[in-house]
Amino acid sequence: MLMTIFHKFKKYLIFWILAAIALSIVLLYPTRQKSAAIEKTELRDKINSVDFMSISENKAQQEGINLDLEFEEDASDFLILPIPPQESEFIYPSSLSLRVRLTNNTSKPICPDWSTLVPELISPDGKALPLQGQITEPNCSEENFCPLLESGSSTSFWMQIVLSWKNDRVQLEIPQSHASFQPIELGTYQIRLTYRSSGATTLCLDPYFHDPTEALSIRKIDETGIGLDSTNLLPIHIVEPISRDGNVVELDGVKFETIIPETTWKIPNRTSEMRFPVKLGLRINNQKQQIVRFTQYDTLSPQMVDPNGQILQLKGSRNRSSPPTVSDCPLLHPEKSVTFVLDGELSWQNNKLQLRWSDGFGGIWFFDDLKPSTYTIRIDYAASTKPLSMYDLKIGTFRPVTQLWRSALNTNFIKIRLTQTN
Repeated sequence: MLMTIFHKFKKYLIFWILAAIALSIVLLYPTRQKSAAIEKTELRDKINSVDFMSISENKAQQEGINLDLEFEEDASDFLILPIPPQESEFIYPSSLSLRVRLTNNTSKPICPDWSTLVPELISPDGKALPLQGQITEPNCSEENFCPLLESGSSTSFWMQIVLSWKNDRVQLEIPQSHASFQPIELGTYQIRLTYRSSGATTLCLDPYFHDPTEALSIRKIDETGIGLDSTNLLPIHIVEPISRDGNVVELDGVKFETIIPETTWKIPNRTSEMRFPVKLGLRINNQKQQIVRFTQYDTLSPQMVDPNGQILQLKGSRNRSSPPTVSDCPLLHPEKSVTFVLDGELSWQNNKLQLRWSDGFGGIWFFDDLKPSTYTIRIDYAASTKPLSMYDLKIGTFRPVTQLWRSALNTNFIKIRLTQTN
């Protein structure tokens, strides 16, 4: 009897079970959809609410999906910025260019620009200086930095740091983002850069994209990757202005001097293939209490001025580049010195008198159209902040150049006289 009743009402029981399931789906679906939207909003709010100026670790605490942002410079190097004099005739601006690398590890493209790259400067006493003037609105154009960075791809870019005077106080500027910090005093500061990708719709510069109705290569990205990261903290030493004593120029306890053993140069006969050998040198003396490394690779830059006070144009090129070896990058102990030498010559080329020399790494450089007269010449030193490797014969491979003194300065001019051969 019970089996008869069960079979009689079986089809009604199945109907009510299916109806209950359908009703529960209808009731729960908006809640789940709303929950997912809330989670996404909360994630964005969490990222957007991060106080970038109070990040206390070399790497920011990453929310959501990772980015990878780093300075390519070695923190063991000596990044030097002298306080510039207030006179306008200062030849070298007090500046450094730092190379930054950004890798997109999100699952979607990102579009970094200078409104989302936020600098932070830590003073010698460990306090963050207030940020002024930072760009806050994206401004993507073919002239501005805003590259499309697909998932898994990387890009490198330069960030310039400049010391200047404003209202009788020294400030540190980052021209690309209009950001500045002040006041700047003597001491070791630490700088880093934070990038935040919020996932918002933005414009990117995509060289492979062209919309005839829009600006060339500017592409709209509706949804970008979400994440944030900070570079490593990089120390920068703010030091006393460059001092000059005779032919010696001193910066941060290191003395530089242009060395020209022979200052009377004899012009070879135009009709002969004779050449007059010339030696140009830069002597560097380490007066610091630390071991510091210097290099001759891409650092020496002769400057020559004619009798009328005009700076001569440096000409030449490098068709190939030979890498530096350990001997090209000596470590200087306190009170020790090194002299980097350029072997040059006076010779005739295309019916013009030239001072030409080899840089020792595949480049030939020259000043031409010289005349019998009195000129002035000096050797400037400028070490780039880009990463550098040297070949070590002992281990048979390359290794990074560390403890490198990185700054730029101009030495004092020395008079030389070009005379006709008797």
